[in-house]
Amino acid sequence: MTKKVSQLARFLIAVDLFIVCMFVLHSAFDLSPGVFNLDGEQVLGAWWGGGKLLVAGACVALIPLFARDRLVTGVSIYWAFSIGLAFLSADEVLMLHERITSYNKEYGFGLPMFRGTNGAWVSVYVTLFVLLALIFHRSILAAMQADPKSFYTIAGGLAVFVSGAVGAEVMGYYGLLSGKGSPLQLIIEEGLELIGVSVVLLGCVRHAVSSLTA
Repeated sequence: MTKKVSQLARFLIAVDLFIVCMFVLHSAFDLSPGVFNLDGEQVLGAWWGGGKLLVAGACVALIPLFARDRLVTGVSIYWAFSIGLAFLSADEVLMLHERITSYNKEYGFGLPMFRGTNGAWVSVYVTLFVLLALIFHRSILAAMQADPKSFYTIAGGLAVFVSGAVGAEVMGYYGLLSGKGSPLQLIIEEGLELIGVSVVLLGCVRHAVSSLTA
């Protein structure tokens, strides 16, 4: 299994780097990136990232369906994590979080924003994450002890993903990394997101294979 996971890792990272490099080349020559744009809907990066998240969610969902008797935790955490990954997949493709900010401005929901105009979605997502972590904290600890390799792979991938999706984006709001929407900011933000999702997918595949074949 280790060899196959390594091969999958090389493939995923190679595609991630290809998408980022194509955007870099188009930016360097001042060309329209087209489908290689790293920002927006209906572009290769969004479909690739969303697709990986969807596959990761499917891997997680298979475990309680076919290996329920081998679980060291309740099935709820598997369903919650699978749904969460599916939601993030939809977010990548449909840019749902940007819509939260738009609705917050239009309807005055009162969600906190960065510099008064950006990132209303951050407080919503962080609140949901904290609530889920509190609800499933015992299951999370049990999963960490039962399959530490998969757990730390998934956790590391999520950390990289969040550093791009939240960290690099917020830095852009404040004019860092040449400002929000600049080529440098997009390369760092979307590059971290793509690689982070690949690592998450690898962890989910590893855990699914070990659970279903044990």
